[in-house]
Amino acid sequence: NIFSDKSELPAADVWVDFSLASPAVSHTEIAREHGIPIVIGATGFNSQQLEILREYADKIPVLLIPNCSTGIGVMNRLISQATLLLGSDYDQGISEVHHTGKKDAPSGTAKLLAETIAGVGGTATVTSQRLGSVIGEHSVRFIGADEELVITHRAFSRSAFVKGVPRAVRFMHQRKPGIYSLVDLYS
Repeated sequence: NIFSDKSELPAADVWVDFSLASPAVSHTEIAREHGIPIVIGATGFNSQQLEILREYADKIPVLLIPNCSTGIGVMNRLISQATLLLGSDYDQGISEVHHTGKKDAPSGTAKLLAETIAGVGGTATVTSQRLGSVIGEHSVRFIGADEELVITHRAFSRSAFVKGVPRAVRFMHQRKPGIYSLVDLYS
């Protein structure tokens, strides 16, 4: 817990947390105690932590968003449509590359993209690489008998991950309790 004295808590309409999985769960507990919606940009949650977050979301709105860049939000929506439109005649695959210091593989973003594809009836294999200082690159390939469609997002700077925060905060302000995702944010 980063706040040793609850009187030190910052007043806010929405909290934004880009820490790690374990501290994000603790911060969400504090947000719940104070009735403050929270945007969580952390990844790497285990099943127990996700269950705790779902429990907290009974009292406050919780937005779990592994990547806050606007481009990933749009990409996610595009791959959902592409999966539906191309159908079972096309195989889907996701490849992602991040810097060598990235702890989780596949990344939370790659998992989200795979879940989006699965949610509309597709199945995507995911390959992960950790190379050099790559900030983040995600590609989704749709491969048919005679053609291929590739949708790629590359982050050139970590500031790309901050650009979607205002949209997320506006979305969460005065939202009803529950768990929300990138899909909800870009619906």
